[in-house]
Amino acid sequence: MSDAKIGIVGCAGRMGRALVRQIHETDGCILVGGTEGPGNDAIGRDLGELAGLGPLGYAVVDDPVGVFGDADVILDFTVPDTTADHAALAAESRAALVIGTTGLEAAHFATLEAAAQTTVVVQAANMSLGVNLLIQLTRQVAGLLGPEFDIEIAEMHHRHKVDAPSGTALALGSAAATGRGVDL
Repeated sequence: MSDAKIGIVGCAGRMGRALVRQIHETDGCILVGGTEGPGNDAIGRDLGELAGLGPLGYAVVDDPVGVFGDADVILDFTVPDTTADHAALAAESRAALVIGTTGLEAAHFATLEAAAQTTVVVQAANMSLGVNLLIQLTRQVAGLLGPEFDIEIAEMHHRHKVDAPSGTALALGSAAATGRGVDL
């Protein structure tokens, strides 16, 4: 099996830089590029230097087309409208798309579903195994507990958190509502 060629869109954010480091440290994975939106201060900087690794030989670019063409897999932790644009690029290039973007709405999901007709699309509100187990357990427990039990979700984040409520909180709320058979 050959190494997986991975590109990151939204590579200058906290998660993007963490992904650069993880890919660099993982056998079987090759980083092939990273993008940011036009005008971002990271454009032109070396991906490795951006992530605190030293030079890796790949500059951050603002046009994702080349990165999609070079990659087997694209990791997207951007914003909903940008993710929808990336889904169309993934469908054209046939690069698999792994999405950690939160705040997606029905129109965004429709674009993801269309892209999934021609390429692999993986989307989750949270990529943690533990959190995904918690979401399933929340659905089950909410269905078992009667209406005399209130369900409340409280969350705390670092001050740089972009979306609130988080995708994880919304997924937990949705799971609880589904378990109870009510609308979120």
